[in-house]
Amino acid sequence: MLNQSIALCDTPYVATSAPYFLARGQQLEKMGDYRKAMQDYYTYEYFNQGRLGAEFYYMREQCEVKGRLWQQALQDILVASRLDPKEALYPTEAGSLLLRLGKLDAAISAAQQAIQLDPSLPDAYLILGVAQCQNNQKAEGVKNIQKAKELGNAQAETFLQKFK
Repeated sequence: MLNQSIALCDTPYVATSAPYFLARGQQLEKMGDYRKAMQDYYTYEYFNQGRLGAEFYYMREQCEVKGRLWQQALQDILVASRLDPKEALYPTEAGSLLLRLGKLDAAISAAQQAIQLDPSLPDAYLILGVAQCQNNQKAEGVKNIQKAKELGNAQAETFLQKFK
C-alpha cells in the first residue's frame, strides 16, 4: 500500500510526499531491506533539508549499521551529535562505530566525550576501555572496562577476560 501511495504522488515528487517515503523506509527497515529503506530515508531528508533533528539521523544511522554501510552511518551519527551536543548516546554510538572501523584514537575521543556528558554510561566506558587496550594503553583500558562492569555492562566481563 505504501508503494501505491507513493505512486499516486505527483511527479516530480514534492515535499507533501515526504511522509510516505519515511513510512515506507521504516517498513522496509522492519522487513530487513536496509538498502531500499536507506533510499527512502535519503529522499525524506531531501524534502526536509534543514528541518530534521538528531533523532532522524540516529534512526537512519541505526538502519545503515544494519545494512553495514559504515561510512554513511558514521556521518549520520556525527550529524546527530552536532544537532544535539548534550545527548551522550550519540558520541557513544560514534565511538562504537569508530572502534569497529579501527579508528582507535577517534573512538577514544568519542567515548571520553560521552563520559563527560554522562559519567554513568557503562557502554562509553566499555568502548573507551576496549579502544585503549587495542591502542597499547592496556592498564588504562582494563580500568575502564572494569568501570563498565561496575556500572552494569553485561559484555564487560568477556572483555576483561580477553585483555587480562
